[in-house]
Amino acid sequence: MAFYKGLFAWLIISVAIGWGCWRTIAPEGKGSFIPILVVTVVFIVLVAVTGCKVDEEEHGEHDHSAH
Repeated sequence: MAFYKGLFAWLIISVAIGWGCWRTIAPEGKGSFIPILVVTVVFIVLVAVTGCKVDEEEHGEHDHSAH
């Protein structure tokens, strides 16, 4: 189940980045860098918040309360 959740998350991320790129080069001639900047910043923040977590249960051998 985790595989499908990850796959779905990357699909959503890809759509958001694709939308940001599409709006940046806007075929209508009204392109702006704001959509791609917003998507990039949100992506970086989400990866930093969720991807850099360490589950304490998995790394229980480091007992910091003994100090």
